[in-house]
Amino acid sequence: MGTSVRSIVRRGCHLFLAAVLPVLLRLRVFGRENVPASGPLIVVCNHISHFDALLLVALLPWPIESIAVADLWQVPVTGWFIRLYGAIPLHRGEGDRAALRAALDVLARGDVLGIAPEGYIVPGAALVRPQPGAAYLALRSKVPLLPVGIAGTERALENLKHGRRTEVTVRIGEPFMLSPVEGPRRERLRRASDEIMEHIAALLPVAYRGVYAGIEKDD
Repeated sequence: MGTSVRSIVRRGCHLFLAAVLPVLLRLRVFGRENVPASGPLIVVCNHISHFDALLLVALLPWPIESIAVADLWQVPVTGWFIRLYGAIPLHRGEGDRAALRAALDVLARGDVLGIAPEGYIVPGAALVRPQPGAAYLALRSKVPLLPVGIAGTERALENLKHGRRTEVTVRIGEPFMLSPVEGPRRERLRRASDEIMEHIAALLPVAYRGVYAGIEKDD
């Protein structure tokens, strides 16, 4: 799909989801004033449902180049949307350097990258320790991160099957830069990863904070 066609498709997806999701969900959104006008930027969020990525496309004003696990291309409906909208495939467990290079290219162009640091839909919806990818990309690119906390989507699909709307809350935090870190590479990635997750945790209800439960809520 050509660049101009892809841009039109992404704009159409944004408008369609922005209209449809508030009908399917009882949606509350806080922090829209924190959204920058443009990239380069890394959007980071917790991951509790396939609805999460759809919400980001609907609520944020610019196209998002997301990193998604390659297996999702084979999932009904989800795979169709990914092929339509476009994403960077990540082959889990292979240290996918091609995906990381593609992500850095997105940021170098001044565009917006979306990534769920945990790397998968978390059972139980409470935060777990993340994969190092988001921290690596933020440290390498030195661009701001925009944290987003999502609560409620883990129940949305089941409720829709029974004709019920689910209350979903999305909180968008202030953009931030990672604090300077020194030391061995693994330690730098761990500390940067924790800092990213702490920003996300501060936007979530206590029950969703998991291993980051000591974080105070960001009002």
